Amino acid sequence: MRYKFFSLNELLEFSSKSQIKKLVKTFKCQKNADLELFLHQKAIIFEKKGRSRTYLYIDTKAKKIIAYFTISISSLNIENFSTKTISYLYGQNNVSSKCLPCYLIGQLGKSDNCNLKIGNQLLKKSITIIIKGHNILNGRFILLDSLNNDKIIKFYQNNGFIPIENVKKEKEVIKMIYWLL
Repeated sequence: MRYKFFSLNELLEFSSKSQIKKLVKTFKCQKNADLELFLHQKAIIFEKKGRSRTYLYIDTKAKKIIAYFTISISSLNIENFSTKTISYLYGQNNVSSKCLPCYLIGQLGKSDNCNLKIGNQLLKKSITIIIKGHNILNGRFILLDSLNNDKIIKFYQNNGFIPIENVKKEKEVIKMIYWLL
């Protein structure tokens, strides 16, 4: 099989840090520099510190990362949301907490050198992994910050995500959720 998913955590167990650093440098993304920056400079650190899990989609023949996603446990600050939205997210009206625990898809994207249509596959794989944790720990939703781009928002909506903020042109990102209940 030419293309295969690997967890960065597993690769760190069985490969040297220099080999992994060389591998992550194969990921290039001019459309979203943050994706590239995260993988090159933060993914290994976050993995070792227990802040997130990164999963790599690798072209095993070319030995290049063609796509990846990062997931973690997070919390959503609900202080600036309307009472109606807070009730919707929290599941009740009387809310004393300012944050809601959730799962987070922090990064998701493909490399410039990837010609495959794999966005749906990446998202489904990330949701599947989160659901395994959900079945053990519970939780209400998955959160992600979508770039405020009609095409990207539509992609996430087609995969079951719902915007929880008004889409305003001046906003760079829009918070979206995927219900686990």
